[in-house]
Amino acid sequence: MTTPAHDPKGYYAILELGFDADAEAVKAAYRSLAKVLHPDHNSAPDAVARFQRLNEAYQVLGDARRRALYDARREAAAKAEKAPRNGPEAEPRKAASPPPP
Repeated sequence: MTTPAHDPKGYYAILELGFDADAEAVKAAYRSLAKVLHPDHNSAPDAVARFQRLNEAYQVLGDARRRALYDARREAAAKAEKAPRNGPEAEPRKAASPPPP
């Protein structure tokens, strides 16, 4: 499935989809989850918040342009995570040597 580092806002995880899901899969996942998470059918205390997140995820992944932007940001974050770090933070710090006697 997805990992938070590669799914910045968790939209793929919310819709329980892989990154390669097509538009029909996104729509089917949304409809299926909406039936379960809708506050009229779900009495859980967080039902409204979960349904709002589901709608937010569908608005982004269900729109080709917005999904392309989201995926570009997701891929950039994944690439940055794999890139070697440069600078003083890249090398582990060595313990300071004690002063000579």
